[in-house]
Amino acid sequence: MAPRNQHEESNETAVNSSPQHSSKMKHLRYDTINKEEQPQQTAKQQKSQHDKRKHTKSTIALCLVMLTNSCLQISVFPYSGYMAIHLIPNANEENTGRYAGLIASFYMTGRIFSSFLWGRVADAYGRTFVMIISSALCAIFSILFGLSTSFTSALVFRFLCGVSSGTMGPVKTSVSELSKGNQDLENKTMSLVIGMWGWGFLIFPALSGALAEPVKQYPHLFQGGGGGGGDLEEFLEKYPFVLPNLVVFFFCVVSLVGATFCVEETLPLEQRRSVKFILSDLVHWFRGIFSSIIASRFQRAHKKDYEDGMALPLCSSQVKQSDKVSYDAIETCDTSSDNNQQVEEDEVLKLAKVRNIDSCSALHSMDTSSISSPSQSKKFSTAKNNECQPNTTKTTTTTQPPATLPPATLSSLWHRKNTRQHLLTYFFFSFFTAGVDEAFPLFCISKDIGLGIAEISIGKILSLSGILFALLNYIVSSTIISKCGLYKSLHMAPFLSSPIIFLVPLSILINQYYDSYNNDNNNLTNGDNLSWPTAIYLSFIMSWNRIFAMVFYAGITIATNRTVHVSHRATMNGLSMMGGSIFKAMGPTFAGFLVAFSASSGVIDSDVGSVVVFGLLGLIGLSIGFFSLLYLREEEVEDLEER
Repeated sequence: MAPRNQHEESNETAVNSSPQHSSKMKHLRYDTINKEEQPQQTAKQQKSQHDKRKHTKSTIALCLVMLTNSCLQISVFPYSGYMAIHLIPNANEENTGRYAGLIASFYMTGRIFSSFLWGRVADAYGRTFVMIISSALCAIFSILFGLSTSFTSALVFRFLCGVSSGTMGPVKTSVSELSKGNQDLENKTMSLVIGMWGWGFLIFPALSGALAEPVKQYPHLFQGGGGGGGDLEEFLEKYPFVLPNLVVFFFCVVSLVGATFCVEETLPLEQRRSVKFILSDLVHWFRGIFSSIIASRFQRAHKKDYEDGMALPLCSSQVKQSDKVSYDAIETCDTSSDNNQQVEEDEVLKLAKVRNIDSCSALHSMDTSSISSPSQSKKFSTAKNNECQPNTTKTTTTTQPPATLPPATLSSLWHRKNTRQHLLTYFFFSFFTAGVDEAFPLFCISKDIGLGIAEISIGKILSLSGILFALLNYIVSSTIISKCGLYKSLHMAPFLSSPIIFLVPLSILINQYYDSYNNDNNNLTNGDNLSWPTAIYLSFIMSWNRIFAMVFYAGITIATNRTVHVSHRATMNGLSMMGGSIFKAMGPTFAGFLVAFSASSGVIDSDVGSVVVFGLLGLIGLSIGFFSLLYLREEEVEDLEER
C-alpha cells in the first residue's frame, strides 16, 4: 500500500476538524445512545400499556359486578307492594307498605349476618373468589324468590339472597388496590363503579315493572288475541314475579363470568390461603360465634381461644395447621386488653422464627399503633434495634416473604376513632337512602296519601330518573371531588341530596292540576292517572337526590379505605357492609311502617300524610349532614400505607 503524502493527511485533518464533521459525529453518537435506550423505553411503554389494559378490563368487570349488586336490591322495589298483595289475602294498596318493607329489609337482614364474614374470606382467599361464589349463590336464590308461593317463603329466600350477597366490599377494596396509590385514578374509578347504581335505577325498575304480573298487565297477549295462553299463562299466573327474577339470574351469571376472567386479583399470592381450608375455617369461625353467645364468662377466662375462633387465618396455604400458635401471637398484638398489650422482645423474635420470616423484616413490618404505652413502644424499638444490627450481613442474602400485619378484628377496627366515625356516618346515610328508596314506590302506590299508580308507571319514573343519573353522575361526582376535595364533598353531599325530598308531596298537586289534560294524551302510563309533567318532576327530584347521594358514597368509601392499612381493607369493608346492611334493613322497615301509619291509622290526615313521611326523611338526611360536619375531618385521617 502506497504511503499517504502530507497533502492527503492535511486534507483529512481539515475534514475531521470541520464543523460539519463534528455535527455529524454528535448526531451519530446521540443515535447510538438512543438506540441503546430505545429497547428500555419500549419495554416500559409496553408494560404501561399492558397495565392500562388490565386496569380497564378489571374496571369494566367491577362495574358489571356492582351493576348486578344494584339489580339484586333495586329490582324488587317496583313490585314489592304488589307481591305482598298477591301473597297475603288481606293486604291492599293502603296497608301493603309494612309487608313491602319487610321484603326489602329481609335482604339487608341477610347481609347483616354475612357481610363481615365475606370480608374475612376476601382477606384470606382473595377478592375475586368472593365475587364468584357470591354471584353463583345469588343467582340460585333469586330464582327461588321469584317462585315463592307464600309470604314466608318469599322472606326466607330474600333473606338467603342477602346472606349470599358479598360482592360490594371486595369491589370497593379492589378499586382502591388497583389504583396503586394514584389518588386521582382512585377517585375517578370509584365514582364510575359506584355510579353503576344509577345505571341500575335506569335498567332494572323499568324491566321489573314491565315484567311483573304479565298476565294482569298484558291480558291481550294471553286471552283471545293469539297470545301465549295455555301452560305458559297458567305458569305465569301462579308465579307472576318470576320474570323479573330471571333478569336478576342472567345478570348474576354474567357477573360471575366477568369476575372469573376479567378482574385482576389484588390480594398478594403469599397472603392467600388455599381454598381447601374454607370449610374448616367456616366451622372454626361459626364455633367462635356460637361460643360467644352461650359462654361469655368462659370467653373472658380463655380470651385467646375465643379470638382465634373469631378470626379467619390470613396466612398462605403453605403454612401448616400447627403454626396456629404464631397466628394467635400476632392477633393478640392488636387487642385492647392490658394482658395482650405486653409485647416482649423474646416473644417477637420467637414469632418471627415460627413463621419462617426474617426477624428484622418482621419487626419493622409490625404495626406499632397497637402498643399504647410509651414504655412498651420503647421496649419494642429496642428489640428491633438489638435484633437487626448484628444480623445485617446475614439477612442481605435472604429472600424471605415479608411479615403480614396482625389480622383485623371487629374490636380492632371499631376502636380506631377515625374508622368508627366514618363508618357511623356511612351507616346513618344508608338508613336515609334506603328509607327514601322504599317510601317513594309506596307513595306512588297509595291512593290516599299518594298518586295511586301502577307498577309499570313506577318503573318508568325510576327509569327516567336513572337516565338523568347515568348522564350526570360521573361528571358531577368526579368534578366535585376533584375541585372541592374529598372531605368538602362529604360535607356538601347530604345538604344537597336531602332537602329536595321535601318537594315530593307537591307532585300530587301537579298531577291534579294536569289531570284534565292527562285523560286525552297520557302516553306514559298504562291506564292510571299520571301526567307527563308529574313524571318529569318526580324523575328530576329522584335523580338529584341520587346523584349527590352517590357523591357521598364515593367519597365516604375512599375516605374510609384510607383510615386502615391496605391488608385490612377487605375486612373493614365487610364490617362496613354489615353495619350498612343493618341500617339499610331498618330503613325500608321504618319507611314502610311510616307510610302505612300515615295512610291507614287515622291519626294523620290523608292530605298531609305524604308531607309527614318525606318531611321526616328529609330531616334525617339533614341531621346526617351536620354529623359529617362535626366528626369528619381531613387532618384526622391516618396515612397507614406509609407506616
